[in-house]
Amino acid sequence: RWADVRRTGTTNYWVTPTVADGAVFAGNVGGLRAYDAATGAVRWDVRNNRLSGNGGGARDGAVYSAGRSLFALAAAEGTTRWSFEMLERPSTAFSPPAFVDGVAYVGSCLKERPDDPYDHVIFALRDP
Repeated sequence: RWADVRRTGTTNYWVTPTVADGAVFAGNVGGLRAYDAATGAVRWDVRNNRLSGNGGGARDGAVYSAGRSLFALAAAEGTTRWSFEMLERPSTAFSPPAFVDGVAYVGSCLKERPDDPYDHVIFALRDP
C-alpha cells in the first residue's frame, strides 16, 4: 500500500515497527518517525542522538523508544513526555520497557569509563 524508501546509513530502520491508534512508529539510530498507517504520510519525525534502534512500544497515547536513553513521546505529536537517561556514563543502552501496573521494567548496560566492563542493571521505573 505504501513505502518510505530511505537510503542513508543513519535512517535505516533496524527494529520492528510499533503500530497503535492508526499510526506506525519506526525507530532508527538517531530518531523516531510516525506515519499514518493507512496512507504512509509522515505525522512527525523526532531527531535525537540519544534515541536508537533497540526497539520500543506504544501504550496509553505514548510511544516508547529505547536506546542510549529511554523516552516516552506523545504519540499524537512526538513531544517528549519523559525520559530516563544515564548521561554521566559514557556508554549506556536500554532495552524496550515491559509494563505492569504502571511500572516500566527496563534492562540496561552501563559503563563508568570507556574501558570498563559493562554493568548489567534492571530498573523498575514508575511510569508518570
